[in-house]
Amino acid sequence: MPDPTLRATINLPATDTVAAFEARDKLRPTVHWTEMWQADHARAFTVAKVANLDLLTTIRQSLDTVMRDGGTLEQWKAGLIPELKKAGWWGMVENEALTGAADPVYVGGRRLRTIYDTNLRISRAAGRWKRIQEMKDVRPYLMYVSIGDNRTRPLHRRWGGNDPAFPFRIILPVDHPAWAVFYPPNDWGCRCSVRQLSQADMDRLGYRVTTDDELVRIGWMTADGQVGGRLRTFWRKGADKPEAVPVGIGPGFAYNPGAFGMQAVAEKATRSLEEMAPLDIKAARATLTDLVKSDAFLETLAEPNGVFPIMVLGDEARAALGAKNHVVVLSSDSYAKQRGLTDRSKGHPDLTVADYRELPGIGGAPDHIMSDRDQHIVLWKIYDRYLRAVVKVTGSGEAMYLQSYRIGAASDLDREIAAGKRIGGAATVTTPAPAQPTDMASAALDRLGPDATRKTGRVAIEALERAAKADPIATQAALDAFIASDRFAAVVERLGEAPALALADDIRKLIQARGHIGRVTSETLPAVIEDIGQLGAFADQPDHILRDGDQAVMIRIVDGRPVMLRMRPGPSLLQIIALRVLQAEELSSLLESLIAW
Repeated sequence: MPDPTLRATINLPATDTVAAFEARDKLRPTVHWTEMWQADHARAFTVAKVANLDLLTTIRQSLDTVMRDGGTLEQWKAGLIPELKKAGWWGMVENEALTGAADPVYVGGRRLRTIYDTNLRISRAAGRWKRIQEMKDVRPYLMYVSIGDNRTRPLHRRWGGNDPAFPFRIILPVDHPAWAVFYPPNDWGCRCSVRQLSQADMDRLGYRVTTDDELVRIGWMTADGQVGGRLRTFWRKGADKPEAVPVGIGPGFAYNPGAFGMQAVAEKATRSLEEMAPLDIKAARATLTDLVKSDAFLETLAEPNGVFPIMVLGDEARAALGAKNHVVVLSSDSYAKQRGLTDRSKGHPDLTVADYRELPGIGGAPDHIMSDRDQHIVLWKIYDRYLRAVVKVTGSGEAMYLQSYRIGAASDLDREIAAGKRIGGAATVTTPAPAQPTDMASAALDRLGPDATRKTGRVAIEALERAAKADPIATQAALDAFIASDRFAAVVERLGEAPALALADDIRKLIQARGHIGRVTSETLPAVIEDIGQLGAFADQPDHILRDGDQAVMIRIVDGRPVMLRMRPGPSLLQIIALRVLQAEELSSLLESLIAW
């Protein structure tokens, strides 16, 4: 049985170069090196001219040992050549079962050097990219570096600042799109690299960021801003049309092995989680939680076309979806849309990275599972907030994606339950007799005290809104008792506001307020507190309702004295601004100067 912790299964060791190499874990036999193209090399290990998968595994395992334990080319060859000879893959090979080609293929020391150098350099580049991403906040620039000797390709020498005709170095921000194409190595045997720089390094060395005009001049960008610059055509073996390759880059090298290496890590993790979930779903979920907390989560979603696992669903949710797999993934496109970074949606930019790292728990133990439109379910999880995630399954049932994620409200959840959409979940749901408004309001206010949180405050307001809509007088009676208690001032001090008034629905509509519950804030408490016991008189029918700019002014005669209440109906808060007894002349002045609402 596989290791239940999944650590060995996913196999992500700490050393970045080894991790990057091992992320390329798919073995794909090819006859010609161009049969596997560019980014495929970051996802899969290949040795051109080998068609036998067992032999390919032997070569990969030998390279794996070198990456882990160290060793020279000669040591690697000494250990591998006997295995190759034993398999018949040495010298002039005419066995089509091995080579996959009808014509003879010659395999010798030069071929092994190519395999060794290319895989080592690509894996080192991928491991370096991971460290670059980790350091980019303090070292935000990359400089292209070439050796500059007579073995260096002329264009690579130029890119590294070693060509007198182009007296500048290529220095760009880490996240500049050019690095998706020109990040070295850029051809067979390429010894180029990058150097990561801080702003202090730039200032000390007198360097500056390369301009777009200079990128056009040196061939990295077209005049209309397209990365890749000047292109040439290349016919890839087995392709039905030519490929466009940037001038100066070898065919198959126009990609960033580090960026695609991160995606390979995510793909490997997803496959391993799928394999483990039927055997030990708790272990799979525990490992997923660790993965989503890792840097790989955000690094993968920062790359175009990135996909990262974020939930392992149980049988109840899978059955509701008709899903054949267990793992839900989040794409970088959906992540960008969620964060409001696209023009397709405002998204939910209020969600933090910590909120996204709650997703494994939402999928693993949802409090409520709701049916939704075809091929969708809604998962609710209640922490200090109501988190709502929508999961979609593909038509084949073989893949699941997170479609949307947001902070919901208790009222949203209640509506979905009342509509009969709930089909499962860990929470216990009963159908009690309808609560009376006074009981609803009292229960809501019981949540508020010196230790109240913003969550309990929101939940209390939502419950008070429902109670006030049903019976504002009964709700106000509960509010009056709350105001008279010591808890009222304590809640204003702790949360910055507290509920104090329940408006009848016709008054709410007249003054164009969105809610029924008026709140006193810490800012307005001094202007209210002296006469706060009079607030309840305004719950039903004031004698006058006047407009003063964006404020509503209400007047009620209480015990023969005029009392004035000022409120500001806002988009999210019905704020009580002032409350006091008026003199007769003040009342006359208000009635003359303000218009009725």
